[in-house]
Amino acid sequence: MTTNLAELLPQDDAYVYTFSIGNEAGDERAEVDLEYELTLRTTTNLPLSYELYMNQDYTDEGATSIITENVVDYDEQGTYFRTIKTEKQTLPYTEGITNVYQLVIYFPANYNQEKFQDVLEMLEITVDGNQITGE
Repeated sequence: MTTNLAELLPQDDAYVYTFSIGNEAGDERAEVDLEYELTLRTTTNLPLSYELYMNQDYTDEGATSIITENVVDYDEQGTYFRTIKTEKQTLPYTEGITNVYQLVIYFPANYNQEKFQDVLEMLEITVDGNQITGE
């Protein structure tokens, strides 16, 4: 999924985006164990900071961001990107599981400056999933 974060304005409140990843849809469930890796890739056009929570509300006391890697690097064309990763997750076929994520983005109000007006930020969420098969 790729989305344009065009509606971001500097403010004291966080922007929160919720999405989920699971091993069932309706009455159907995966018939084998699954594992997936979650990667978020963003442009670095705005001074944003990111947190990611799984199966917890970011406002809860003790809530902990699950980001394990947060790296800014550039591609062949010299364009800078931020890559955010988490630990690999496993979904056993024996039970229906849906992991609910909250992506929390901060764009502090002190960046309310003309140079950030009309600047776009892109976010790409990639779920790389595999079946776990016997050896």
